[in-house]
Amino acid sequence: MKLAAIYNVFDGEELLAGSVQLIRPEVAFLIAIVQLKSNRGEVYEGGVHECARLNGSGLIDIVSHFTPDLQQPARVNEARKRQKGVQIANQLGATHFLHLDCDEYYDPLPFRRAKTLVLEQAYEGTVCRLKTYFGACNLQLRGFDVYHVPFIHRLLPSTNCGFCAYPFTVDPTRSVNSSQVAEMPPEVIFMHHFSWVRRDIGRKIRNSSSDVFSESVRLAAIEDFERARAGLVVRLYQKELIEVTLPKAVQECFKDPSGRG
Repeated sequence: MKLAAIYNVFDGEELLAGSVQLIRPEVAFLIAIVQLKSNRGEVYEGGVHECARLNGSGLIDIVSHFTPDLQQPARVNEARKRQKGVQIANQLGATHFLHLDCDEYYDPLPFRRAKTLVLEQAYEGTVCRLKTYFGACNLQLRGFDVYHVPFIHRLLPSTNCGFCAYPFTVDPTRSVNSSQVAEMPPEVIFMHHFSWVRRDIGRKIRNSSSDVFSESVRLAAIEDFERARAGLVVRLYQKELIEVTLPKAVQECFKDPSGRG
């Protein structure tokens, strides 16, 4: 397996280095597709600068810039950005790939075991479960999320990302035209999603490719973020926050930008 990890970067770059460090020994190629202007038109340079820094230190192999077409829906641009990463991975000779965002962390030992399972079972595509953190790195929404995240897929010249038929509920911009997609058992691996642990949560909400954030939803999410604590029921998810301890490897690489974890 020559695995390419393809990062989608705009903001949240304060989490990128930790995510990369956890999986860097397990991937052949680490690619960052970064944009200066979001799919909603906001300009922000933080992601560009961090990708350049990590490229200079050798943690990221390839940095490629993406410019969205603001006449197109945000999700269309997101899918185009992910496909650009796939094209670069193909050019590099990768045999498999997975997409990641800056706030997605995998414990390295389960990640290594999952790679082995993908090869042993000759999976064309896989998904895994995820657990979401809200407000701080020690506050987790109870249970697994209702949706899955696409995980390792075989890479072919015909691989296409975005709005493909999928047997699991996933971010449609990450769906892949694989002939077969299997679920990784959560006891083998799941993703730690620090989706709501940010230096600037407002920027995340303003620039999300999702259409879920109406004004009332946005205000409720920010209010819950600011008062996050164990026992709070987060309205966006209708789930309770519980206090947890991160796996040792993740804890060592994670620098909590909230200052609360």
